[in-house]
Amino acid sequence: MSFWRFRGSWQNQTKPTSATVNQKLIVIWYRNDLRIHDHEPLYQAVQEKAEIIPLYCFDDRQFGTTSFGFPKTGAFRAQFLLESVADLRNSLRSLNPADLGKSLGSNLGSNLARFC
Repeated sequence: MSFWRFRGSWQNQTKPTSATVNQKLIVIWYRNDLRIHDHEPLYQAVQEKAEIIPLYCFDDRQFGTTSFGFPKTGAFRAQFLLESVADLRNSLRSLNPADLGKSLGSNLGSNLARFC
């Protein structure tokens, strides 16, 4: 498996303070839903004012072959997946955390499920 992790402003901290040591950390594992505008776990993390680490894993098994010898993921689907992950990364980097909370709140309202 290959791993991709969003690197935000937390990367620039040189010495942790008591506030950053005690802050809640939530890893959001993106698998199939690569959107951010109505992503429930992301909304929950923003509501909890947690440090967020978005994570996407490229699974090598997804790019293998079936038992009949056919590729599981064709060239066009693979390109679409790469572009989607790049778009997710760019979207997360361009958002102001305050804007993200407002955007998610207006799209999701109170119909939220709790994800672990």
